[in-house]
Amino acid sequence: MQCISCGKGISINAKICPYCHRDTTASVEVMGGSFVLGFIGMGVGYLINDFMGSLIGAVLLGGIGGAILFFKAQAKFGNQPSTVQIASETHGSLNTIEPTQSSGKSSADRLEELMNLKKSGFLTDDEYNLKRSQILNEL
Repeated sequence: MQCISCGKGISINAKICPYCHRDTTASVEVMGGSFVLGFIGMGVGYLINDFMGSLIGAVLLGGIGGAILFFKAQAKFGNQPSTVQIASETHGSLNTIEPTQSSGKSSADRLEELMNLKKSGFLTDDEYNLKRSQILNEL
């Protein structure tokens, strides 16, 4: 699967592109739409000209329909800010957030939340390690 925003190949399970840090929902929708259009083209082609027609129909409808879906989604979602940009604009840089004892969360809860942010792609390894060491130093 390709990311709609940057065009690089990404895992089908990725929720956030590891390269441009944008949501991949539109990429999954384009891939699914292309798949469905390919099957429709295959069915129509088979009715018209058996096996060869099914191949031609799948390639034409799936390929052309997929390209149209891709460019429409790119026009709609391609200029959205990345999730990292949104998070930094909303909360400031994660490196500058000072730990607060008033949050009421235990260190274990904060470490678990930090791990979830890293797994989701919101934090780089360096940001994760820095914040993790800050939390552990508080103990």
